[in-house]
This record gives sequence, C-alpha cells and structure tokens, in this order.
Amino acid sequence: MNAISLRFRFLWVVLILAFAMVFPVFSQTLDLTILATSDLHNNYNDYDYFTDMPTEQTGLVRISTAIKEQRARNPNVLLFDNGDNIQGNPIGEYLAKYLPSDEEINPIMLMMNYMQYDAMALGNHEFNFGLDYLNSVISGAKFPVLSANVINAHTKTPYFRPYSILLRTFRDRNGRLQIVRVGVLGLLPPKIVTWDGSHLRGRVETLDAYVTAQKYVPEMKAAGADIVVILSHSGIADFPLRGEDENFSYYLTQIPGVDAVISGHAHERFPGRAFERVNGADNDKGTINGIPVVMPGSFAEALACAPGDQLIIREAGRFHYSKGNRVKGATLLEQAVSMNRSDSFALFYHARSLADSGRSAEAIDYAKQVQRKVPDDSEVHDLLARLYGESGQMFRANLHKAYSGLYENKENKIKQFMDKAKALAKTPEEKEALERFDKHYKDRKQFWK
Repeated sequence: MNAISLRFRFLWVVLILAFAMVFPVFSQTLDLTILATSDLHNNYNDYDYFTDMPTEQTGLVRISTAIKEQRARNPNVLLFDNGDNIQGNPIGEYLAKYLPSDEEINPIMLMMNYMQYDAMALGNHEFNFGLDYLNSVISGAKFPVLSANVINAHTKTPYFRPYSILLRTFRDRNGRLQIVRVGVLGLLPPKIVTWDGSHLRGRVETLDAYVTAQKYVPEMKAAGADIVVILSHSGIADFPLRGEDENFSYYLTQIPGVDAVISGHAHERFPGRAFERVNGADNDKGTINGIPVVMPGSFAEALACAPGDQLIIREAGRFHYSKGNRVKGATLLEQAVSMNRSDSFALFYHARSLADSGRSAEAIDYAKQVQRKVPDDSEVHDLLARLYGESGQMFRANLHKAYSGLYENKENKIKQFMDKAKALAKTPEEKEALERFDKHYKDRKQFWK
C-alpha cells in the first residue's frame, strides 16, 4: 500500500468522524419550555391601583417567581410577552402623561429587560397613546418587539419588525450544547386602525393576520428557523374566516411549519372550559389541531407554559418538534403560586423600575385624583362592565382613561360609553341605574373639566 493510498484513507476516516460529530447517528433531544405572559395591562406590582390596596390575584412580581422556578427546573426556557402591556391602569396612564426623559429607558422595558424576555408582540392597546409614545417605550427593549401585519401607510413596508430568528444555545439530554434557531412572528388584530384611528390614520395600515402568517412562516423556515412560534394577540374562534378577522389564532394552527401559538386578547384561558367546543381543541393536551396553544388570561393572573417530553429532536442536522412523542402541549401555571418577596424587591428596586423611581407612589396619587372625578357608584360600574362584556377592572381602566383626559375628546367618549350601555341594558333596573349614573356624571361635569 503506497503513501498516497494511506493518506487518502486517513483523510477519509477524518471526514467520517467529522461528519459523525456534526450529524450523529443517535437522536439529540432537547426539553424546551416556552413561557408567556399576555394582556398584562400594567399589572406589574401586586397592587390594585383602583382600590388602593394590595392584591394576591394579579401582578407580574408574582409571575416572576413562577418564571424563576421554571428556569431552575429547566434552563432551556424561552420567555415571551404577547402584547397589551403598556396600557390598562393608572401606572400606564401616568407614564403616558408624564413622559420619562429622552435619556431614560421606560420603566416598563426596564422590568422586562431585567426579567430577560426573549421577544414581545404588540397588542391593540399598545396604540392607545399614539405611535410616538409607543416607539419611545419599545426603543428601550433589549429584545425584539414584533408586529408583522402593521405597515407604513406611505411605503407599504413593515412599520415594525415582522419576525425574528433567535439563536439560542440549549443543553440536550446528553449534556451537549446545541444551537437552536427559533423563529418568532408577531401578529395583532387589523382593526387597530379603526379603534385608534385618531392616532394611526395616515401613518400606518394593517394587513389580514392569517394571510400575513401564510407569507412569513415559509420565509422564516427558508431563513433557517428550526421551530416557529407565533405570538398571536388574538382570540381563539373556529368561525369561518372573513378577512381581517379579530380572532384568528385558531387558523394559525393550520399553517404548515407552525410549531406553537401563544394567543391572547380575549382575556380567556386556554386550555380551559371556554374552548371545549372548538373543533380540534384538546384541553387535556393543550393543543389545537395537534399544535401547542396557550392563552394565559389577563393581568398576570397566570403564566402560559408549553413544556414537552422529547419536544424538539435533531434529525438530518436540523431541530424540529417531535409531535408524535409529545406528552403535553401547553398548560397554565396559576397565579396562586407563592411569591418570593425577594422577587418583588429585585424586580422593582434592582431594576430601577416603577417603585424605585417613585412613579408607583405618584401613580397612586394620580389614580386618586382621577377617582374623585368618576361618579362613585360601584354597582353601576359592575353593571357597565357586564353590559360591555369586559372584566370590571378593564372597564374601570377605560372609564378612567376617559375621565383623565387621555382621549382626545373625553366628553364625546364618555357619551359613547353611556349610549352603548343604554342600548345594551335590558331590565328596567339596569336602565334606571344607568340614568342615575348619567345624571351624576352631568352634575359633576364642571369638576372634572
């Protein structure tokens, strides 16, 4: 055997070994946990600014404990927020009305940066205070902020970043480090241009979310995404699509290449009883049409968790979801988890956020000023909330916005509230209560002006 033949065989062995290292014959399995919040509506602290009292029911500081516990259990964690974050209670109103300086990162982003969010999608309420304020808030994010179906009204190009492919290093079950490319797409209801037309008209336009996802998912896969997660600020409904639908999350599970969907907007919970009759929904497995889907309620009352057994497997050099081996698609971690007080202090003091800057106390004072302007009739507030189909807290937030002057024409806005409620009222008692509230409001008009 000559020297050339020996060298050739040596090189061939080296190539085989190198190939085996890159594409091992045994499967490489990762246990990946996806965590998500949605519809926080400024509920960062465990405090109800409307009642001026602590609460154990809501608050991102409580969720932060659950997140820490999940990361300790499995370091292969992704954390997402699904929008409707920067508006919803006096904290958000206060920050929008008394803007931080240009050099100061908005406290909302300070908190999210400290908690190490991986990405965020915009929701419809992100636009309530206008594009300029929204852009100032998200400019401080150390993670991608996404919205694929909002485009510039003039250039017809994406106004925000449509998607991101995150490069993450995770450890597999054999202890080896693996690089996974996670594609994340953000979508929101197209009706924002109607709901916040005074802020958005002539500046941005919206596209149908389902059609937009059909466009971008293949693009993300072609760009190298091993798995694709959609942050869908939208409810779950299996009604036929009509174009520019508000609740489109269900249909995203039917798009080839989608591996998980985080839904929201409706302030409901999935898995949950509200969706038992949805075609293809499996509350036990936390899937819709076989795809993990989760909706974590609102106000940080629960944390979305999409764990799995043998969740992603590497074959032919690429990672992908192993749908056949999945034990559980998605679940909710209840807010009832005990909160470690050190999490609260770390979140609000170490991160220099709301309480550290003094804004939490200032927001309480601001809420009390607005509260004095709102007719004090909690019975009617609850009635209005029921008529509107919203939670009592969400309705009070919108009513406070009207009275605090954050709407351009608050008198017309309050009249719209009352006219819609009167149209929805059915019993004489409901109608009488609304008339009483309306009279109270008109009698005090000179005060809140």
